Amino acid sequence: MTEPVPAWRSIHARPLARRALPHTTRRFAPALLIALVTTALPARAQTSRSTATGPRVEITIAKRASSRSGWTRTWSVNSSGSLAASLSIHRALRTFERVKLFLAVSGFLRAKHIAGGFAPQDIVVKPNFAWPVERRRGPGEFFLYLGRLSPEKGLHGLLKAWPRQAGRLVVVGDGPDDRRLREVAPPEVEFRGSLGPQEAAETLRRARALVLPSLSFEGSPRTVPEAYAAGVPVVASRSGALPEVIDHGVTGLLAVPGDSSSWTEAIGSLSDDRKVKRLSDGAWQAWRERYSPERGLEALEASYQRALNGSSMKRRD
Repeated sequence: MTEPVPAWRSIHARPLARRALPHTTRRFAPALLIALVTTALPARAQTSRSTATGPRVEITIAKRASSRSGWTRTWSVNSSGSLAASLSIHRALRTFERVKLFLAVSGFLRAKHIAGGFAPQDIVVKPNFAWPVERRRGPGEFFLYLGRLSPEKGLHGLLKAWPRQAGRLVVVGDGPDDRRLREVAPPEVEFRGSLGPQEAAETLRRARALVLPSLSFEGSPRTVPEAYAAGVPVVASRSGALPEVIDHGVTGLLAVPGDSSSWTEAIGSLSDDRKVKRLSDGAWQAWRERYSPERGLEALEASYQRALNGSSMKRRD
C-alpha cells in the first residue's frame, strides 16, 4: 500500500486548504484551552468517541494570517476519569464556550453531546475519511474482526455462535479478553494478534466482510470507511453510530447486538457470492461519495470557514 500523502498535495486544494499547514498534535488538559483562546483565534474541537469516562476531544485553533499563509494546531485529549472530572470543572468555568465550533464524527455523538449540554448550533458532524487503497478482487477469503479484544466489543458471543458453514473468521488485535476468546473459539477462528498498519490493510483487503459485534455504543469506527475504501462490506451491531455509516443491504448488514441468531443469519447470508459482490460495490461507492479524502477535505474546509466567519461576526458585534 502506498504511503498516504497530505490532502493538500494529493488533492487540487482550494484556497483555504492551501493556507493550512500540517497539524501539530499533543495531549493536554482542557485548562490549556484558556491560554490558547486568549489570542482570540477561532477554534474548533472534534469529538470522536464517547465513553463512560468522557469524550475524546480534538481541539484545533486556526488562524488565517493572510491570503497566502496561515497555520493550524490540533491538541488531542484521550478519555480518562481525570479528563471527565476536568471537563466538569471547565464546564463550570465556561471554558469550552470559547471554542467556536465542535466537530462530531457522527450524528449519534452529536446528539449525545447536545444531551450533555453542548449548544446544538455549536456542534456539527464531520465524518471520518479513509485513504484510497487497492480494491478487493473477488468475494474475499474470510471474515475479519479488526480491533481491541475486550468484553464490550462483543466478540465472545460471536465466537460461541460462529456458524461453521460461514468458513474462516480471522481475528486481528489484542487486549484483556485474548485468552478467554481463544478458549471458546471454534476451529474456524484464527487469531493473528497485532499487525502493523501495512499488513493489517492487506488483511482487510482480502476479507469477505468486516465484523463489528459491539455490545457498547460505537462513535464511528475508522475501520468502516477503511473497509469501504477496499470494497469490503461491514456486518455490525445495530447500535450507536453504526446504523449511520452502514446502509443495511447496501454497504453491509446490521444485526441485533448480542443476539446470536441475528448474527448467525447475517453471516450466513454472505455465503452468496452475488450478494457479497453487490454489497462490495455499495461499500466502495459509499467511500467514494462520502468518506474519501476529497469529501473529508471539503468538510474540514467548511468547518474552518464557519469558525472563521463566526469569529469575525463576534468581533464586529
